[in-house]
Amino acid sequence: MRLVVPVSGTSVATVFDFAHTLMVVDIMSMSVSEKQILSLPQSLPSIAVGKLRELKANTLICGAISNALAAMVWHSGIEVVSGITGEVDSVVMAYMQGRLAQPQYLLPGAGPGGRCGWWRGCGRRFRGGRSSFGASRRG
Repeated sequence: MRLVVPVSGTSVATVFDFAHTLMVVDIMSMSVSEKQILSLPQSLPSIAVGKLRELKANTLICGAISNALAAMVWHSGIEVVSGITGEVDSVVMAYMQGRLAQPQYLLPGAGPGGRCGWWRGCGRRFRGGRSSFGASRRG
């Protein structure tokens, strides 16, 4: 499984749309097998989506994301988990353990009762138009 997380320093970037750096994390047998940092050139959202496809990302974990960009990512077959904040290594570990729904990983206003779009879910995972808060990952 391959996760992509936009980063700012050692934290999840606040808004994916403006991120310049991506952390690519390969997970095998519930542990991180490889991690790399890549630059993301700022340009059209379609180029960012193309980069995610090129990286063969399974899941994008991010803070805020615009509706248009989230739709493009989601319709490209990449799971979008948005509304996430925190130190990136801790977020990746929480994702592997199914703990991203915990309040310390959610942006203010995220989570149950928060303001979220239909696919972004703020800590929820969306596949095929259905959502569930804190659902298990794709394997």
